[in-house]
Amino acid sequence: MLSIDQDGTGGGDAYREALGQRIATAADRFPTRAAAADAAGLTAEQLRKWIRGEAKASAEGLRGLAAGAGVDFGWLVTGGSGVAGRTLDEATVRTVLTTVLQVMQESDLEAANPAKFADLVISLHHYVQQQSGRADGLADLGNVIRLASRR
Repeated sequence: MLSIDQDGTGGGDAYREALGQRIATAADRFPTRAAAADAAGLTAEQLRKWIRGEAKASAEGLRGLAAGAGVDFGWLVTGGSGVAGRTLDEATVRTVLTTVLQVMQESDLEAANPAKFADLVISLHHYVQQQSGRADGLADLGNVIRLASRR
């Protein structure tokens, strides 16, 4: 079983303490700590040890916790570039896709290529999330949508 620590070797008390804080943040997104432990494939006591930095966390368990909590796995493991909550939100994805497709149909546009289309949707998704989930004015992004499309 792979365990996650600062340098990948299993050492690092400061890393474990910071990781424990991120684990607690993720666990708080569940109705109970028992539910969070279950998502990570742990007992509640094992989860408490992870949070306190007293036990090494496994990559498999962290992945389950991140997925269940809806947080970015990279953020959970490293505390780096990913941000808690920077995962795709189903309602936001629906709003963004609906808007993109509507603008494309109204403008007689096609996706330039699948990769650019995916990048556009993800970028717009993160934009909407930064706007506190409001999709107001998303239709005004027609010029951005057109840049990622072709006639």
